[in-house]
Amino acid sequence: MSGWQSPGIPLPDMPLTPLLSHRLAVVLAALLASLASITARAGDDDNRFLMKHSRLAAQYHAIAQPTSVTAPPGTVLHEGRIHEVGTHPGDLESAIYMSLNSGQWEKVAEFTSRYRLLRKHRHALVDMADALHARHRGDYRTALRKMQAAHNAEPKDVRIQLELARLLFEDNQASSAHDFFMLARSGGLPHHASDMARQYLAMLDARAGWHGAAAIGLGHNSNINQANGRRNCLTTHRDICLLERRMPKPVSAGMASYEISLERRFNLRGNHNLLVQPMGYGSRYRQGNAPGNNANARYSSHISLMYLGYQYLDARTDIRVLPYLEHHYQDGRTSHLAGGLQIDWRHDLSSRWRMGSQLDAKRYHYSKPAQLFADDNTQYQGGVFAAYMPTRSMSIHAGLDITRRIFAVSQASNKEVALHAGVFHALPGRPGIYLNAHGIRRRSRNDAFDGFLGARRTDSQQVYIAAIGAQAWQLAGMTPELRIRHVVNRSNPTWAFSYRQTEVILQLRKRI
Repeated sequence: MSGWQSPGIPLPDMPLTPLLSHRLAVVLAALLASLASITARAGDDDNRFLMKHSRLAAQYHAIAQPTSVTAPPGTVLHEGRIHEVGTHPGDLESAIYMSLNSGQWEKVAEFTSRYRLLRKHRHALVDMADALHARHRGDYRTALRKMQAAHNAEPKDVRIQLELARLLFEDNQASSAHDFFMLARSGGLPHHASDMARQYLAMLDARAGWHGAAAIGLGHNSNINQANGRRNCLTTHRDICLLERRMPKPVSAGMASYEISLERRFNLRGNHNLLVQPMGYGSRYRQGNAPGNNANARYSSHISLMYLGYQYLDARTDIRVLPYLEHHYQDGRTSHLAGGLQIDWRHDLSSRWRMGSQLDAKRYHYSKPAQLFADDNTQYQGGVFAAYMPTRSMSIHAGLDITRRIFAVSQASNKEVALHAGVFHALPGRPGIYLNAHGIRRRSRNDAFDGFLGARRTDSQQVYIAAIGAQAWQLAGMTPELRIRHVVNRSNPTWAFSYRQTEVILQLRKRI
C-alpha cells in the first residue's frame, strides 16, 4: 500500500481481502478528499506567520510625553522659562509658533482661539495650527483639510509647505508628499529644515522599494508523514487476531528550509496603490540510507504565491483587494494550482489599538498524479482580529477565523472554527532579543457520516509556533532565529487522523 501514502496522509498498511479492497475503492474518493485538508491547514498557518513577519517593520506611533512644567493660562513655556503673552497680534503669533514647536497643545488651542478673534489675523496660521493640533489627536482627515486650506491661503509659505509635505508622508500619499518636499526645498528653507526635507525624500525612496523578510535554515521534523503508528485488530477468532490494521509509523527526518515574503507598492494617486506581494516557502527532507527512507523526498514541498491587486493606505487604514495564485510543488511535480481573492482591512483605533478583518476565497485544482491523494475543492474563509500595543516594543493580538471547505462529496466537506492569538516582544538590551509566538486552536466537523471511517469526522487541533532571535548576533547581515512548531491533532477516527508533530529549525533571517 506504500504507493497510496501521500505526504501528510497516513493510509493503512495492512493485508486486505478482495472484499475489503473493493470496499476501499468505493469509498476512497471520499476519504482522500477529506485527507487533503490536512496539508492545506498547515500551509495556511505558515502563510499567516510569514505575512506577520513581513509586516513587523511597520512603524509604531510615538506616545507623547507630558512636559515637566505647566505654564498657567495666558503664558507660554519657552526654553524652560514661562513668558507672558500679550494681546498684540505679533505676541500671539509668536506664542502660537512656540507652542507648536514645543508640543504644548493646550496652549496651541488657547492662543489660536484668542488670535482668531483679531480682525486682521492670518487665516493661514490659524488653519496650520488647527491642522497640527488635529494631527496630534490622530485626526489626519481634518489635519490634511486644514493644512491644504492654509496652503491655499498662503501658497508661498515654506513652513506650511513643509508641514503639508510631512502630513502627506504620514498619510502614505507618496507622490504628493514628494512634490511638496521638493517645493519646500526650492523655497529657501533654513539649513536644518532643508536637511529634514532631504531625509524625508530619502525615506520616500526607501518606502517605494521592496520590503519583507527572507530566511534559510536547518532543522528536524519528528513526524513528516503525520502518522500515529496505531495497530487495531479488525477480526479475531478465539482471541487470535486474523486481520490487523496497521497505520504507518511516524517518520522523522532532518530538513533544510527556506522562506521569503516581499512587498512593494506603486503609488497611483493619493492613497491609492498597486500592491505586489510575492511569497514562497518550502522544506527539503534528508534522504536516508536505510531501506524505505528514500521515500522522504516525497514529503518535501515548495509553495509559491503571488498577490497582485489594489491597496488603499492612509495614516490609519489599510485596505487590500488582492487576487492571487498559488503553486504547490511536491514529489518532483506540481501537486496543485489554486486561484483566489483576498480582501483585507486593518484600522488603527488609536496609537495602541488596531482591529481588522479578512475574507478569502480559493479554488484548488489538483494535477492528475495528485488526484490519487486529493480532490479539487473550494475554500471560503472569514476572520476578525484585534491587536493591542502596551509599549512600542510589544504587540499582542487575537482573532477568530471561520472556514468552509466544499468537496464533491459531503463526507469530505467541512466547517471549521479557529481561535488564534500571539505576541511579539523585543527585549531591551544590546543583544536585541525578540520573541514572536503564535497559537491556534481549531475545531472542524465534516458534513456527513463516513461509512468507511465509521464516524462523522470531527477534529480538534492545536498549533503552536514560536520564534526567538537576537538582532545583535548577526552573521553577514542575517539574524539567527530558532523556530519551533508543535501540532497536536485529535480526531474521532483516532486510528486515521490523530497525530503529534514537532519541528525545530535554526535559521538565519534577514529583513529586506
